[in-house]
Amino acid sequence: VELMFVWNRSKDRLQDAVFLEQQLGITQPLPVLETLDDLTTSELCSDVDVLVEVAHPTIYVTHGGALLKKASLFVGSPTAFAQENVLETMLGGLASDRALFLPAGALWGSADVVKMAQSRTLGSVHISMRKPPHSFRLEEPLQSKLAAYVTDIEAHPDTAAS
Repeated sequence: VELMFVWNRSKDRLQDAVFLEQQLGITQPLPVLETLDDLTTSELCSDVDVLVEVAHPTIYVTHGGALLKKASLFVGSPTAFAQENVLETMLGGLASDRALFLPAGALWGSADVVKMAQSRTLGSVHISMRKPPHSFRLEEPLQSKLAAYVTDIEAHPDTAAS
């Protein structure tokens, strides 16, 4: 396995030698892709077989098609597929030489749900995943809306939905 490139919303972190060594144990400079728009033109991306995404669910909304055109994709943020149109777009973009890998741990119990569906013992299912609000690292305008919602819930906990 060879690391071809790394992209991060906070590019400076990838160029911080102290952070890389202390936090990640990396002692060599990383090949950093400047922007995801460079996927189709950068020499760093010329020989990629699998892209591993652990960035943010919006990556699939903004760059999903380009990612799949470049290589097979290992999904780290399956939350994006809660939007049906995003899932449909990604599945529609799959070519015969591409794959979309979804780690089993990302959707716990999914293997059991599939087994029950195949054996026709599943009448219906509702899966909910809960995360603390700060874990979403939202961008505007959603960041402000979430902050206002959290403030309102904290001020009026008796009205919060369980």
